[in-house]
Amino acid sequence: MPNSLFTHFLFFYLEPISYFLPTVFLLYHSRSDKRARIKVLAAYYFIATLLMLKANTFNLQYHDNIGDYRLLNLFTGLCMCFYYYTSLGNRWTKSFALLFGFTTVLIFITSSVLLPNPRSLDSYSSAWISLAIIVMVLFFMYQTISNVTEAPLASNFDFWFVASQMLYHSGSFIIFLTYSYFTKKIQEANLYSIENRDILMQLWNGHNMLLFICSVMICFFVVWTRKRIKN
Repeated sequence: MPNSLFTHFLFFYLEPISYFLPTVFLLYHSRSDKRARIKVLAAYYFIATLLMLKANTFNLQYHDNIGDYRLLNLFTGLCMCFYYYTSLGNRWTKSFALLFGFTTVLIFITSSVLLPNPRSLDSYSSAWISLAIIVMVLFFMYQTISNVTEAPLASNFDFWFVASQMLYHSGSFIIFLTYSYFTKKIQEANLYSIENRDILMQLWNGHNMLLFICSVMICFFVVWTRKRIKN
């Protein structure tokens, strides 16, 4: 019983909690860091919190939370497009950020029109978002290494936020691809049994735990960088 309660918590509640924690700390950070991208990040995590609360409570009762995850992908794409566009300095890397944002919007519109009532979550779209963000993280890391300044990295919030994104999206990219593969195989064979459902649940629990770890990292880095700046 305790184990099932813990699994239930991981599957339904850890995801909105993982978006809510960075919301609080980013709002706190935005009091001293007035850059627009910090405010956009705080707004994104707040919207994601509301979407995941809705997806895992009210809409779950009607088995209709796929639209919430589509909206999450859309807002993730738009937010990260803005964040990396304003963080990257090279014309080509900025163009990639814009292309990423445009592609995310196109996928959202296309999937909403062609598949208005899908049978399962399209995690391939989520995998594309993770892959694109990994590429932009590498752009940012290369830019940071190539343009060394006297300012210590320890007080550079962008560097640490991007590092947390690298950890999350590297793991979630694999999870999203695996989730789509198993979902497709189960549906094709009409074997959506309790055992197969548990496989998908464990995969998603792994995703939620990874998301939570990265949200804690963001909160820690907010406190860490502010402390380093004050010192």
